[in-house]
Parts: sequence; C-alpha cells; structure tokens
Amino acid sequence: MLMLFRSLLLAFFLNQWAFGAISKQVINIGNGAEPKDLDPTLQTGVPEFHILMNLFEGLVQKDPKTLEPLPGVAESWTLSKDGKTYTFKLRANAKWTNGDPVTAQDFVYSWTRLLTPAVAAEYAYQAYYIKNGKAFNEGKLKDAGQLGIKAPDPRTLVITLENPTPFFLGLLFHHSLLPVHQKTVEKFKVRWTRPENIVTNGAFSLSKWEMNKIITLVKNESYWDKDKVALSVANFHPVEKTDTEEKMFRSHELDITNEVPLEKIPFWQKDTTGVYQQQPYLGTYFYWFNVTRPPFDNKLLRKALTLSIDRERLVKFVVRGGQLPGTIFTPPGCGGGYNPTPRLPKDASQFTKAKEYLKQAGYPNGKGLAPVEILYNTHDGHKKIAEALQQMWKENLGI
Repeated sequence: MLMLFRSLLLAFFLNQWAFGAISKQVINIGNGAEPKDLDPTLQTGVPEFHILMNLFEGLVQKDPKTLEPLPGVAESWTLSKDGKTYTFKLRANAKWTNGDPVTAQDFVYSWTRLLTPAVAAEYAYQAYYIKNGKAFNEGKLKDAGQLGIKAPDPRTLVITLENPTPFFLGLLFHHSLLPVHQKTVEKFKVRWTRPENIVTNGAFSLSKWEMNKIITLVKNESYWDKDKVALSVANFHPVEKTDTEEKMFRSHELDITNEVPLEKIPFWQKDTTGVYQQQPYLGTYFYWFNVTRPPFDNKLLRKALTLSIDRERLVKFVVRGGQLPGTIFTPPGCGGGYNPTPRLPKDASQFTKAKEYLKQAGYPNGKGLAPVEILYNTHDGHKKIAEALQQMWKENLGI
C-alpha cells in the first residue's frame, strides 16, 4: 500500500547530559517490541534483526555508505567464470566468544540447518539460490551432502548456486544466513540463546536479557576487528508504545529511537539540530488476504478492496513521513537499473471500477458481505493505518 521511509531520532553525545555516556561509551537504543528470540536462523522480526546484526557476523559486511559487500568473516572470495561457484577464504583470527575458531563447517552446519524441513525456518528460501537448496527444504531431496555447500578445509567455503545470481553477496547480509555455533545449539537446544549459554561471533556479545526491560550487549574482546569497535555497551530497550519510546528519547533515557508517533512526524521534520533524520528504507507495507476461505477466495472482491484504497491520501494524511504510495510491490531504488512499472492507482481514480468489481463479486454497495476482520500488529502506527483503511472501505464500498 505504501513504500516506507525510516525515521530516526538521534541524540548528540555533545549534549551535556550525555557526558557520562562518552566516558563509558554506552548507548541506549529504543528497540520497539520485545524480541521473540535471538536465533538468527528462525527469527523474522525487525526488533530481533537490530540485535542479531550486532551479535553475529556473516561472510560479508555492508558498506555503510554504498551498501556494497565488504569482507566479514570471509577475508576474500572468488567467483567462477560461469558465475555459479563462490569460493570464500575465511579469516584465521575469526573466533566465537568461547574462543573456538569460526570455520567453514560452521556455515555448512548453519545453512543446512536453515534448509532442514523439520526446523521450519520461515526464511529458508533465502538459501534457495544454493544448488539443491529448494529441493532439500521441500523434502524432495533427503541427502544434505548434495547441497551446494562444501568445506574442503576449515578456512575454505565453496558455495555452488543453481544459477548465476549477481546479487548473491548482498543476500549474505540477511540474518538467516549468519552462522551459529553447532555445539552450543545442539547442547542447549531451545535455550541456546539465553545469556548464560549463547556463543556468538560478532562485534558484541550478550551480557543480559531481562524480559520486557532491557537487553545488554557488551564489546566482544574476541572479535577479529575489535579495535574498530568504539562502544563498550549497547542497551536495547523493548518499548511497546511508540509515544512512550519517543518520550523516553526526549527525557534522555534513550540515545536513539526509530519509533516516532505518526502525528509527531511533522513536528520533528521542522527540527534544525540534526536530531531527526529521515532515510530511505526498502520496504513495502501491504495486507495479506486469506484466500483459503470465503469471502476472500473471491478474486473480484479482492480487486475491489485493493482499488478502493487512496494510497496518496494515506501517505499524506495518515503516515506523513515522506512515504510513497505503493503502486508496485518491489520498491524503487533496488539497484541494477530496475525501474518497476506501477500496477495500482496511487489515488481513488479507480473507485468506480472498484465498485463495479464489488457488484460483480455479488456484494453491490457492500450488501450481503459480513464484516471484514483485519488482524494487525498492535503498534500504534499500524492501528492508525488499519483505521484509515476501515474508513476508506466504508466510504467507498459500503463495507
């Protein structure tokens, strides 16, 4: 329905109240909801992502300005002439927090675990580009040895793909492809991510996790690039309410928050200090229909609901953060010269067509249609969007 922009509030450490934070190099971050878990293979949420990318490191890192792949656990790599085989050379000094070296076998184990059907990882498809990845995940292939993931020696990882995939290195930024420590996972099972058990390989390690209160990460002294890590401590604060988190920022309890109440975005956009920053965020906000049962097994009804949304009005008067009307699924700015063609109206220009589809579906002016139920994340911003759509469907279609 809309393309997203990310709004940030950043506290400057030059402010007098932050002098204590400078000496200790401590940062307090608002993290939205409480993380469900910290297993990179299984998690799907943004609150988890923020923490996982500090606890674990994959084969590559992301250049903070260009987003180009930089060496991570892999110090170098080569690509075969046919574009299907990557050979990664791992760092000799890459270590887990328990002192074990990070090896190629760690990636073989982690990515095989991601694709194992019984694990039921929702992001398993991130590894479908690997030879036989999809077949193995769907249970059509039983032998994990046939996956295109090999470790000829502890520091060499060879990945064979189904087809040339120019963006493969970029995929490695995703948390589902981060390595996990096999012995720890197998010993502690579902409790392997608890602070007393977890073993990680990123710039930080997990020191404390108090549910619904605080998650504390400390600098990992075993990290191969520790000299470039300026922070000593990073505290992530789970705060369910957007307005509460913004108030915590203003009262100097937080140094960074991504949670800006929609109604306060215009206020912060007038900020001249640089505290408020708005950055492009590759995301598309949309609703899923449950097409397995009535009434949404009716394609005409789905079309009517889709075409009756005034996306331009939604971004201008509801979310108000510079978002773009979502007329396509893949957002612009994905690179590679790809410019998607709009498929949906950004305004109510197809309202008449929407009413006609509703009539053809058997519900003229909404008559005969039971109330539509929307399930949404209880974040305040999601609630406002749901209420806006509720009103549009009521006004435009009688639903």
